[in-house]
Amino acid sequence: MNQNSPQFKNRCIAARLFLQHEVAKKRATIFYKDLWEIIGSNRFEIAYILGTIVTMDKAEGLPLLSSLVISKEKGKPSFGFYEMGGIVGITSNITENEFIKKNQQECWSYYSK
Repeated sequence: MNQNSPQFKNRCIAARLFLQHEVAKKRATIFYKDLWEIIGSNRFEIAYILGTIVTMDKAEGLPLLSSLVISKEKGKPSFGFYEMGGIVGITSNITENEFIKKNQQECWSYYSK
């Protein structure tokens, strides 16, 4: 996987737009597998795509759309979402579950206007 390839960048854009308009706007969540199938990706690449989206959202001061992508088994985003929040400097003094819930609520409020 080449993160500089046009295909990767296009899948990032497609995923972000889908999350904005089809998931957050409807105050919903989506399973990882469903998202990677919709955008033509796979289970290995989706983590990199979602990490890229976190970085983009943070840079633009937007709610973290990746919080809406959840594991079918656990019913919440993977621990990697929380770790990524730490990397971009937004998880201090908050538990993983609080971080997830806060970000999901922010997405739903922002995009369902």
